[in-house]
Amino acid sequence: MRYQKIAVTLVVLWFLIGGAAHLFAAGYFVKLVPIEIPYRFALVCFGGIFEMIGAIGLLFKELRRSVGILLFAASLIMMPMHFYVWQHAGLFPALTETILLLRLFVHAGMLWLIWYSCICYTCLSARSLALQRNGAEKELAKAKLH
Repeated sequence: MRYQKIAVTLVVLWFLIGGAAHLFAAGYFVKLVPIEIPYRFALVCFGGIFEMIGAIGLLFKELRRSVGILLFAASLIMMPMHFYVWQHAGLFPALTETILLLRLFVHAGMLWLIWYSCICYTCLSARSLALQRNGAEKELAKAKLH
């Protein structure tokens, strides 16, 4: 339980800080979006707002699994962009190829962290709760028989 809380906290901070960065440093993030994609600035700003709303949604246990699935899907959709940036490192002289590769691995790690803290863990919690409830019902039935 403690590790799950730490993991959720990390995910919340990641998306709050990342979302704010998308808004306050939109010019930087727009450069990372392939030029062929229209409305790049609007997409970056929308992404930042989406991330911050998602981070706030993770704070509510009732919403955590659903919001986690949405953030996981959105992060998974962004993986090709990270590959694009890494493969076209020459377009981003401010960042070394090593840093761009590191971003790729950090992003993959965040996918795992979202899965563990928001999706997988809530499934396990629901399952263990159901098993506990089922066990309690069996004990109650035994008590009624005696």
